[in-house]
Amino acid sequence: MIQQIGNALRRAVVRVCRKDEAAEPGRNHGRARLMFHAGPEVKASIHAGGMVLIHLRTGVVFTSNRAGALIWAGITERRSLDEVTARVSREFRIEQELARRDAERFLAQLQAEGLLVADGA
Repeated sequence: MIQQIGNALRRAVVRVCRKDEAAEPGRNHGRARLMFHAGPEVKASIHAGGMVLIHLRTGVVFTSNRAGALIWAGITERRSLDEVTARVSREFRIEQELARRDAERFLAQLQAEGLLVADGA
């Protein structure tokens, strides 16, 4: 069964937390940090055209374009939302605020589907 992340989840809320410099010296002190990790039952495959996420428990396969793959990579590398959206903005030549709104929506969708888990949850 193949399912793409749908528009119905756009209202979900993304939780963005702060991480202090002591926890990660020298990296974006005082900036909002994405505090998520891949779900324990999720495997990702990133390729030139985007990515595929497989939820092992449900057997559902999720696909995304290159922008989604960039966002996923940033999240799993523990990058700040500012860093992730700046990269998406540069890569796709769009305004950073638009990239941020789209990234927040995408992250909310991933979280709602159990593909992305907030740290401490």
